[in-house]
This record gives sequence, structure tokens and C-alpha cells, in this order.
Amino acid sequence: MLMNKQPTTMRLLLLIASLLVQLVCAAKNDSSITIALIGPYRLYNGLRFNGSLVTGGLDRVPIAQLSDQRYSGSWRAFWWLQQSAEIAVGLINRTPSILPNTTINIKRFDIYSPNGYYSGGSVMMLAKEIAEKHRDVVAVVGELYGEKSIFSAQVYSHFNIPFCGGTQLSQRLLNRDKYPYYFQTKTISGQETAIILLLKSWNVTRIALISDTKATDSSDLCYRTMIAARKSGIQVVAFVTNANYNMTTRIAQTLESVDARYIILCAGMYNSADIFYSLARNSTPSYGSDKYVWFTLNPPIPSNQAEAVNRWGKEFYKSTNGMIMVQPNIPKDDNMAAISSYIIKIINSIQKPYTSNLYTVEDANMYGFLTGFDCVGLLAFGMTTLLNSDSSMTINQLSSRQLQKSMNWTLYQDLNYGGALANPLTLSSGGDMVSPFIFGQLGGGLVGDTSLRVFSKTDSLVTKLITVLNRTAIFGNNGTIPPLDGPIYETIFLSQDSPEAATITSFFISGITLTTLFMLTIILFRTKPAVKVASATFLFTTTIGYGLSFTSNLFYFGIPTPGQCVARVWLQGTAFAFVVGSVGAKNARLSLIFNSRKMMPKWMLRDESWLVVVTGIVGLEQILLAIWASFSNVTVSTATLKQTITYKVTITQPLSGYFVWGYNILLYVALVGVTYRTRNIPPAHSEFSFLAVLCVIIPLGGLIVTSVSSSGGGSSTADPLIYFRTALMIWVVTIIPVLLQLLPILVSLYIGFLSEAWMEKFRNGKGSLGKASAFLVSKLGGTGAGSGSGSSFERKSVAQGVAVAIKKTAAVAAGFEVQGSKSNSTRNNESVAVKPSGGDGGGGNASASAATMSPNPMRKPRPLSIHGNPALKKSPTVKSYNLTGKTVDTYAVIITVENAFGWRTEWIKGSLAIAKVGEKAVCIFFNGADIQDPDSSAAFRLKDGQKNFGKVAGDSPSRLVVGTCSGTLIIDFFKPEDTGVFKNAGEKFLVPKN
Repeated sequence: MLMNKQPTTMRLLLLIASLLVQLVCAAKNDSSITIALIGPYRLYNGLRFNGSLVTGGLDRVPIAQLSDQRYSGSWRAFWWLQQSAEIAVGLINRTPSILPNTTINIKRFDIYSPNGYYSGGSVMMLAKEIAEKHRDVVAVVGELYGEKSIFSAQVYSHFNIPFCGGTQLSQRLLNRDKYPYYFQTKTISGQETAIILLLKSWNVTRIALISDTKATDSSDLCYRTMIAARKSGIQVVAFVTNANYNMTTRIAQTLESVDARYIILCAGMYNSADIFYSLARNSTPSYGSDKYVWFTLNPPIPSNQAEAVNRWGKEFYKSTNGMIMVQPNIPKDDNMAAISSYIIKIINSIQKPYTSNLYTVEDANMYGFLTGFDCVGLLAFGMTTLLNSDSSMTINQLSSRQLQKSMNWTLYQDLNYGGALANPLTLSSGGDMVSPFIFGQLGGGLVGDTSLRVFSKTDSLVTKLITVLNRTAIFGNNGTIPPLDGPIYETIFLSQDSPEAATITSFFISGITLTTLFMLTIILFRTKPAVKVASATFLFTTTIGYGLSFTSNLFYFGIPTPGQCVARVWLQGTAFAFVVGSVGAKNARLSLIFNSRKMMPKWMLRDESWLVVVTGIVGLEQILLAIWASFSNVTVSTATLKQTITYKVTITQPLSGYFVWGYNILLYVALVGVTYRTRNIPPAHSEFSFLAVLCVIIPLGGLIVTSVSSSGGGSSTADPLIYFRTALMIWVVTIIPVLLQLLPILVSLYIGFLSEAWMEKFRNGKGSLGKASAFLVSKLGGTGAGSGSGSSFERKSVAQGVAVAIKKTAAVAAGFEVQGSKSNSTRNNESVAVKPSGGDGGGGNASASAATMSPNPMRKPRPLSIHGNPALKKSPTVKSYNLTGKTVDTYAVIITVENAFGWRTEWIKGSLAIAKVGEKAVCIFFNGADIQDPDSSAAFRLKDGQKNFGKVAGDSPSRLVVGTCSGTLIIDFFKPEDTGVFKNAGEKFLVPKN
């Protein structure tokens, strides 16, 4: 009955008839091969042995004991499995088209060792014995357990001997690289996938597993289900192993403690009965299928019904109502039905003299009798296919093992073989039989009633569910809606939909918006004094740190994971390094410039040099963070209490984190030191206030964050409120320095824009100030614009306003008395004598002679003469104006003041006028639109002896200020066209005291 697919029962019956006819006439004794049947033969009484080889006594085996269905065990099932294999051999030997002129002989070998143990070692030694001493054996069939067969299958594969199993359940045998000659006619892959597929369709997220084995490898369905469940996001809340009748109380307590509702039972029939009925009938609470959803691979059939009644009551079997069984199931066709019926008919003919409990086809499928038949069938079909594929191959080569290398599992994978189990019987990529699965429910009928109400099945690839006859599962409440998989637990974490998360998101948006504004301000106005004086390079690197700090708050959302924890720490640590490194490096440079007793080398003043320092600080932070992430072993665990699930983040190896903490503490200490060193730097350049605030909020914020988030022992609870408070504190600690740096720059830029607009009006005589200056010029003897032809005064520069003010208004404003006198130079020139109204003006007498020029504006200016100072050897860039015979020189300058402690630089640009008024030198500084000092209240300061700096300039950009030229003043001259660039276009000269 081994053949390709047959369409009808009639053809099968005709073929069987023809085979019976050929039984007499076929001559297949020209050659022979041997197939070994391997099993627990020592357990069968009456057999004779020569070592492991069965030599006789098959007719004396007690069939009555093997036929008694009250007794279970794989040893009993194997007897009928090897019987079906023998039936297949008989059919093949009577079929001339299969292995022509060749008879298959059978040798039986016992799997037990001489001292009576069945183990991996015993079957491995047997495999070696067969391979070396029984050279006529070309293939083997049988054995029992996969956990033992993994040893023998490796030996058979080494000797290139095909090995077909019919009862093994270990998925380790599906390793084609390790066991290339092993295959089996039992489906072991996909059952767990089918179960998970059904559970997922019901939205089940929690299951409990009960196994009657150790369940330590894939030989156990529950073990495989556990692995599949985890991959699918289903939580295994309980897993009981080595379960038996005596463990009922313990199992019940376990199930109750986790409140499991969906329970998968992985056990044989008798153990399934002992476990299930004890929990359903004798346990409090009852765990019957009326309240819980049970899955089982085998029906719970007790070994002794009378004993079962005593244990669980007369109607114990009703508890199975609704129990779900998942079984491989290939739709039967006529070919499969005919072969199965033929096998059962022969088996029952053997049993009939001894018992009336005969088997059905369903029994044969359930107990696995038919796998032996199809193992032999596949082997014979594969060998025939091999011989037919190459005419040079002969049966003698086959029987002498010369073709073994061509007989690995791929030979049998897709032969179009139609057998008892499938038509066609196809092997999966792992070597087991491909089969879909069915889901059916027991009806709670009489003991032994295993009929199922099938409601669903899978496709052949076990990728989707198919409803059967529009049925659905019926649950304990007679409803079709799957019950809850457990109590309703509240999972505590910071959900993206929570108000706290919305608040944190708004914080993030505001912070990133300010940071982006800061960056754009730096980029767009990098040449403006307000940005340039603060060093655009370091401002930009600081804003990178701010952005990373704000971004870290996004990793407080969602279910906590180790990756989230690492990302938060990494971003916050990197942000700290960027901010502290940038601010510290910039101010360390200022500290060196203003506090050093020597001139600093140029390379130490460049941004590039200190940017290397910042890069090193951030780079070392990254190295330490990488070490921490690699060795800290961050884990996330859950805890269930009173129907709430909380998450706990634990760093099991915190040692590496100490290096990160230590390094950041050192950075903070260095920042404190830099802050102290900048306390005396002039406000125009000093960031002392900002640094002081930063030094306060860093430890304060760190302490608050640590106090609200730490649970001790390197762990923290992922409580939404704690996460919210932590994120809020990080935002506050970050937003304060952002505002402290950004707002002054924006204000300075705004004032600068207003000043430029005012100066434009002043120069053009527009507006109230412009008109006032024109009025002063006309009253003081000058000719205003538009006053007539021949005017030599043009109001086109800051110097015009300054020069006019020098004559009277500015001098009086400075506290001097203005006196007129005649000059000997020209008749029309007059000098202005300035006497202090009270005292000497506090500055001693310093004099400077202004360049005296004729009214001809084209005449070159005379070199500026500095009293008692011959250092000036050539004229600096001077712009002179003839103000009705009064000549005043004006300069666009940057002023640096020297003291005993080094160089202090005031980054000021404006117009300085030096004029000789009587015996005094009068310095007038116009603190106007061209000012580049961020501190608009002080244009410049002059050092007066060892005293503190005194203000000489005004405290408003719109004021004209007059003072004495006292103090040691170093002036760098600039060409008028270089007003926006700090490039020295002249030489230095001194205005000495007295």
C-alpha cells in the first residue's frame, strides 16, 4: 500500500488485491538489505537475546498485557509501533516496484545496557555496535525518547546511516547540521506556535505551565511554549515541573498566588488525569475547566477507573468539559484511511485471541502506532528513488553501504510518498513531519471519550488560524468571549498619555526652543559685540550641552527598559561635560589673561586652543560612560503587589559608575576654582555672577534629583511621580543657565540696534538730539549744515558732536571753568583754558597739545604731541576737524589699562577726543552707538595710582563725558574704516600722569 497519491478508494483496494496476488509469484530474494528496529525489547517477556540483538521468542510475548488499555507507557505503544513497521516491511517485500528484486530483513535491538539502564550512553554504544558489527544494516527505525536519541543520532550520522524516529519529541534533533541523517514521522515543531497563535487571538497575556518532566530542554512542550510565549510578549506567571498527584496542594497554591486563568498541561494521559482531576475535584478553590481555560496535549484518562471514582467522585470526568486539546492533524483522504484501516486490521487480528479491547484508527493515531509504518515506507521509497536516479547505482552497492553518503535526510524530504499519516508526507526543514494543528474541546463525556468539538485549526505553515464550521470555543460560563487572563493589574509607569508626560513634553519643547534661539542668535550675530565678547565658539558648545540635557527628559516615558536608563545617564553626563567644559575653559582663559603677571602667548588666547580642552573633557566623559554602560549591567525588574505592577531599575555592577561620578565631581571642583579666579575681572568681561549661580544649582539640583529618585543599593523605582519630579528638576537646572546667558545677549543686541538708529539720526541732524547738536554748533560759532555756503563743518561723524561739546558744554559738565584766550598761531584761533571748579579734578595735571590747523580741511594734521613722552615717532591715524579755529583730534579706539597684576582689557570702541584746554588735557569719550562694551554703564576706566578703577565714562550710550586724562592709558588707534574690526592700525602712546 506504499504508493504515490491515489485519487479513489477503489484504486487503493485494487492495488491491495494485486499486492496479495503478487505475494505468491513475486521473487524478491535475489538480494536483501536490513533495517534495524530499536526499542525497549527487554521489557517484553519471552524474548531471547544475544547481547542487544533479539534472536527469538517473538511468538511468546504476552499480547494480552500489551493489549490492556488500562496500562499505559511508551513501552507498550512501541510494541505496536514496531508491529506497524513490520507490516510495512511485509507490504514492501510483496511489491516488486519498490526495491525491485530485494527483500528487506529486520533485526531487532534492545536499547538497554547490559546492566539494565536506558540512557544516552546505552543507545550511543548500541549505535556504534550496529555501525561496526552489523554491516548489513543500512537504516534504523525506533528508539523512544529524544533526550536519549540526541546521542545515538550523532553516531548514526557519523556513519551515514539513516535513522527514522517515531516517538521523539526533542527539538534538538531538528538540528540539521548536527544530525543530518536523522528524520522523524512525528510532528514536534509548531505545537507551541499553534498554542501561542490561539492565545494571541484571544488577547491573552498571562499563562501558567504544568509539566510532569524536568522541562529543561525542548523535549518538553511546556518548555517550548515558555520560549515561544516570551518571544510573543506573553508572561509565564508560573511554571511547575515534575508535577504529579502528590503535588496537588503545592500546584494549587502556586496557581492561586499568581491568579492564573489559562493553564497549559504537558503530561501523559495518566499523569494528566492525576494532576487535572485532583485540581478540579479535590482542590479549594476548584481549578476545573468551568472556571479556568485548560490546554492539554493528551486527554486526561485515569489508569484505573475504580480508583478514580474513589479519588474524585462518580462524575469526575465531567470536569473535562471545555478542556482544549491541540493536536497535529492532517486531513484524511482515501489513501490514508485505507492504509490506516489495513494496519489496524492486522494489529487487531493479533490481539483478538487475547482481548476484546481492540484498537481503532483514532487510537492508533493517538498512541503513535502508525509512525513505524511510515518510517519504513519513507526509507524504502527514498532508497528506490536513489537507485532510479542513477543507473550506475546498484542494489549490491546499497546493501554494502556504498551509497550511504547519498542517503541523508534530504533524500526523504519530499518524495510524494502517500502513507498512513499524511498524503503526501513531507518533512519540514528540521526533519520532522509537516502538519497543521487542530483545536478541539472535550465534551466532559464518559471516561475514554476523547471525541473533540473542533473549533479551529491552523494552516500547514502554522501562521494563521482557520475557523472550523463557524464554531468558536465555549468557555466555562457557556459564553464565547475568552475570560480575563488574570486580575486587572495597574501597571505603574510614566505613560505618554499621562498629564505628567504632557508637562514634561512642554518643558522639553520650551527648552529646545530657547536652545535653538540661542544657537541662531550665536550664528546670525556672531560678529556683533554682544556675542563676540562672550566668545561665540564656547557659547555654541554650551548650547549643545543644554540641548542634550533637555532631550534626556524624553527617556522617562514608556515602560522602563535598560536602554532608556543608559540613554538618560549618557545624555545627562555628556550635557554636563559640554556645559562645564565650555564655560570653564572660556573663563579659565579670561582668568589667565587678567590675573597673569606676564603677557600670555598668543596661542593661549585663541579659541582653537581652548576648544581642544573642551573636546578632551567631553571625550573623556564619553569613554567613562562607555565603560559604565558596558559593565554596569542595568536590569529592569517588575514587582506585583495588590494588583499593581511596578518597575525597578537596578545597576547590579555600580563600580564603573563611580568613575563617572568621580570625574564629574572633579569637573565641578575645577569650575568652582575658575569661578573664584574670575571674581575681580571687570564686569564687561566677567561671568562671575553666572558662574556663581551655576556652582550653586549644580550640587543643589544633583542632591534633589538623587533624593527623589534613589531607592538605595544601586536601584531606583520607576514611579511616574518620581520620574516627573526628576525631569522637572533637570529642566530647572538647565533652563536657569540658559536664561542667564541668553537674556543679556538679547538685551545688548536690542540696545545696540537702538543706538545705531540714534546715531544715524544724530549724524544726519535728524531727531531731537540731532537738531540740538546743530543748535549748539551754531551758537558756539560753528556753521550748521545748511547755514550757508562756505561751511567747513559737516555733521557726518561722531567727532563733530564731540568737538563741539569740547568747547564749552563738555568742559563745564566735567567741572571745569572755561576761559578764552588768543592764540599766536592765527588771528582767528582762540584757545580755551579749563580750570577745575574745585581742586584739580582729582587727576593731577596731564597735558597734551592738539594739532593746530588752518581752516583748510585738506591740510595734513600735525603729529600729536604728548607732553614729556618722546615715544611717539610718527603720527597715529588722526581725524582732525577745524571748529572755527579750534582744532580737536578724535580717534576710534580700544582702550587697555595696565596695572600691577597684568593686563586688563576693556573691549571698548567709540570716539575719544584729546584736546588741550588751557593747561589741562581734557579727554572726552563719546559713549555712543559704536560702543562694544556689553556693560553700557561704563565706557572705560582709568587706573589712578594703586586705587581702584574710577569711572570716567558715562552710564548711558547717549551721554557725552568729559574727564581729565589722568592715569596710565594705552590707546590702540584704528582707522575709521576699521570700526567693526579689532585690528591695530597705529601705535601705542602714553598719556602720563602729570
